[in-house]
Amino acid sequence: MNFGKRQREKGEIYIASLNDIMFFLLLFFLIASSLVKSNGLNLNLPSANAQVVPDKTIDVSITKDMQYYVNKNPVSLEMLASTLQSEIDPNQSPTIVIRADRNLPLEQVVQVMSIVKGMNLKMVLATEPN
Repeated sequence: MNFGKRQREKGEIYIASLNDIMFFLLLFFLIASSLVKSNGLNLNLPSANAQVVPDKTIDVSITKDMQYYVNKNPVSLEMLASTLQSEIDPNQSPTIVIRADRNLPLEQVVQVMSIVKGMNLKMVLATEPN
């Protein structure tokens, strides 16, 4: 009987694929972090490439003289909500397209947006293509 020391095999971990996985994770996080934009820099918004055309739209336009129009009909800011309510078909959910002059103070656009939000309607801000 041979009771001598038995030679144990050492376990190995194959880590060649770990390098590939770490490389892909690093690449993913680098690309994902480059897509994040900060909110405080380079704001030149009123132009876009994509054009979204909803099914039923109601145009609300604001000129640089702060004149309000609903589908090219003049209306005052106080009457905007009631005019929009009369334009809405009860069977459809229209999208309000806000067309504001680019030199208009943001406060005027926000007032119209808050009126539309109070009516629980979808809205988009119209931009001109590049």
